[in-house]
Amino acid sequence: MRRRRLWYVAAGLAVPMLVFGLWLGNQWAGAFATRAVDDLGLLIFAASASVCSLWAAQKGRGRQRRSWLAMGLGLGAWTVGEVIWCYYELWRGREQAPFPSAADPAFLLFPVGAAAALFLFPAAHRGQSRTRLILDGVIVAGSLFVISWVSVLGGVYRAGGDSHFAFDVSLAYPIADLVTVTMTILVLARAHTTQRLTLGLLATGVVLMAFSDSAFVYLTAHDSYHSGSLIDLGWLAAFSALGLAALSSTHHPTDELESVRGSTSARLWLPYLPLVFAGIVGVHRVLPGLDSGPLPLTAVILVIAMLVRQFVVLADNRRLLATVERQAFHDPLTGLANRALFTDRLDHAVRRQNRDLKPLAVLCLDLDDFKLVNDTLGHPAGDELLIRVAERLIGCLRSTDTVARLGGDEFAILVEEGAGDALLAAARVLETFQPPFTVGGRPLAMHASVGLTIATAEATDVAADDLLKQADLALYAAKKAGGSDLHIYTPQLRLAAGDLTRELPPVPLTP
Repeated sequence: MRRRRLWYVAAGLAVPMLVFGLWLGNQWAGAFATRAVDDLGLLIFAASASVCSLWAAQKGRGRQRRSWLAMGLGLGAWTVGEVIWCYYELWRGREQAPFPSAADPAFLLFPVGAAAALFLFPAAHRGQSRTRLILDGVIVAGSLFVISWVSVLGGVYRAGGDSHFAFDVSLAYPIADLVTVTMTILVLARAHTTQRLTLGLLATGVVLMAFSDSAFVYLTAHDSYHSGSLIDLGWLAAFSALGLAALSSTHHPTDELESVRGSTSARLWLPYLPLVFAGIVGVHRVLPGLDSGPLPLTAVILVIAMLVRQFVVLADNRRLLATVERQAFHDPLTGLANRALFTDRLDHAVRRQNRDLKPLAVLCLDLDDFKLVNDTLGHPAGDELLIRVAERLIGCLRSTDTVARLGGDEFAILVEEGAGDALLAAARVLETFQPPFTVGGRPLAMHASVGLTIATAEATDVAADDLLKQADLALYAAKKAGGSDLHIYTPQLRLAAGDLTRELPPVPLTP
């Protein structure tokens, strides 16, 4: 689903959520009507989130399909549990469904499905240390357990229950949610994909489910929960977030992971954030003798200092890795992508083109008479001219287009759209060379020759090397024709040059 449409759906969901919250807060039309609105509203939202997840599974491939299938089944199980809950309260007219009841096994299947979905979600960064992943899991799970014990589990344990079975069911909710939240944090920390919006919505939904489940168990243990409580808004918001996550996942496929992208500081620090909260809220409960005087504050300061030190080390490592990555995949003079990064992105684009049947194009260009600039004005002037050219190319193209310097005065551009967009991009490139460049404080007229090749949607056997060779052939033809112009690849160029690249279907020249 397009992102703009997704925001329309989100805005549309805000209206029933607002009505739902106002109804629960004001208890309109009496207790039974409020229970009906609460139960049926949760049922509708849960069923809708399940349908969205199954739809995303149908649209997806591989791990993405299996991930959303697991989430859809988990949400479907929760929907079944809510149907049973509605039976108790609306059909049989009970003010409160019994606890535990036949609905609880269905409710508890949701964290199972969510955990499976998170495990299968195609966002885990390949090549990460398994030991580090395990340690991160221990840190997150332990920290969340401390927080849960102080806020929920401890109270449930002390309250006991009507029976051992009821007590076990009460503990099953927060413990299962603890596992899913731990997996969510680890997935976010290891995420290496373009689907940040999907992951953010997915994490929001899982955390809201965990918060609502824990609040439900705590209030139930103290005989304070009733249908129509404001905490039910958490479940409603969770289903909305999970449904939106499923819809957003169809905007960009997640089968392909970006191979070159530096880890952000948030990803490095994310596993340690629960430890901060655990240290703040739990240190005086976990350690004896720290319930008075300056010791609690001192302990908190020590925990924070240790974490800050670790954050600083991680930040230094991140900066070092970013520097190494930039040197490996970017041109040191212009800051553009270099040949290695361009080839990598072109290879990914070609695989998406073969899979999704969406056209793409490659432009190769070099500067006319650039050697004359170096010979007459010197190499520093030539370097300055290349920098100015790079700036103009970035300025005239879209942010989604990849601009690279392949070497010398040769540049390449990847356009992941159809023939019309590619021709428009080529026209903008030629136009940007019309004004003179300022080099060494004086104007310098410079023009470029451009070669263009387009892989149409029907060209399912196209290869990345073929596209580069064909763009180079078109560039050579443009230079041979006098330069300062655009030349589009045709099979005749391949035959004339004696090239052995595979022939692509004819290219439509009209948008």
